Amino acid sequence: MADKQIEKYLPKLRFPEFKNDGEWETYTLEELFEIRNGYTPAKSNPNYWEGGTIPWFRMEDIRQNGHILSDSIQHITPAAVKGTGLFPAYSIIVATTATIGEHALIITDSLANQRFTFLTKRKSHDKQIDMMFFHQYMFIIDEWCKKNTNSGGLLSVNMPAFKQLVIPLPSIKEQNVISSLLSSLDECIAASKEKLALLKAHKSGLMQKLFPAPGKTLPEYRFPVFLNDISWDSKTLGDVTRIVNKRNKSNRSLPIYSINNKRGFVMQSEQFEGIDSKSRGYDTSAYKIVTSNLFAYNPARINVGSFGYSGGIKEGLISSLYVCFKTTNSVDDGFLKCFMDSYAFQKAVENNVEGGIRNYLFYDNFSRIHISIPSIEEQRKVASAIVSFNQLEELYSKKLSMLEKQKRGLMQVLFPNNR
Repeated sequence: MADKQIEKYLPKLRFPEFKNDGEWETYTLEELFEIRNGYTPAKSNPNYWEGGTIPWFRMEDIRQNGHILSDSIQHITPAAVKGTGLFPAYSIIVATTATIGEHALIITDSLANQRFTFLTKRKSHDKQIDMMFFHQYMFIIDEWCKKNTNSGGLLSVNMPAFKQLVIPLPSIKEQNVISSLLSSLDECIAASKEKLALLKAHKSGLMQKLFPAPGKTLPEYRFPVFLNDISWDSKTLGDVTRIVNKRNKSNRSLPIYSINNKRGFVMQSEQFEGIDSKSRGYDTSAYKIVTSNLFAYNPARINVGSFGYSGGIKEGLISSLYVCFKTTNSVDDGFLKCFMDSYAFQKAVENNVEGGIRNYLFYDNFSRIHISIPSIEEQRKVASAIVSFNQLEELYSKKLSMLEKQKRGLMQVLFPNNR
């Protein structure tokens, strides 16, 4: 039993210089930290907010600026600070209500709103905790928080259990080495995210210039070989597409697809866990038949870009809720796909949806949207340029995903598995 207890507080992977250091020391969270809630000064009192210089953190700060924060989006004045004063620099804020499972290391004296609980290192343990190490360990605690919430009312973390969480700590030297390795990975991840964001911004700007702006007949950028060509033709999407409504009247057992806003056509069993299109056993006679080179979209989810292109799918089914259409010979499928990813199309959608709580874009509305079309050759050139950016974006995304997966894997072996 004693050996199992020791193993519980030893990581699977340890740096050679620490292999003989024995098991990690254990403490409860409240032994190591003072645990107090943040708060929101009255918004109605301008003396608390106007001209404020003291950082006051919200979830938006983490979403916008990451998990190590030195300043906030909003600030308060000294008059807003309660008698307990500011929380000191190198405290942790962890979301324990509403959006649970997020935290940040705050490296400046500050306050935060009531959704956050502050963890401030107790003076009695000042020399035992490297806060960069604990910041990394907090990602494990974040996952614990998601799984340990109180039922009923406002979603919140089980605070009595939270305070009694067992925190294993090695020596300060070992903490330093672990945090240094994980922090270096964080820097690589942050750099990859920045490159990906810059690429997306550049692609978005380029697309706005490759398609004519509203009211214009030519785009701002044009490939030199086409500079002497005539202006682009103004058409409607109804002119260049035709609706497809062929139904599965004989109730054939074909693969069922759904539209994912990131991946387009996906098997329904992938989109909705537990649904097996091969052994479904229900009536699909009203479903629409999907063949190759077909576009489909959910008119009720147009706001999240739920468009799909069937490409080489030989034959399948899709719910009758989807709008399905194919192009005429006057427009290249690749060009139309790029247009539907453009700012011009997004604005046109906003102007053509109908409905109340949820907006819909039915085919009648879709068909009225205007599109400017050059020759087929120029269409393919434009599409090829944008596809190149899409491929580069996918490459960057895969690299980022690989780095994030590598970090998760390292954390599993560098920290004891006692959760």
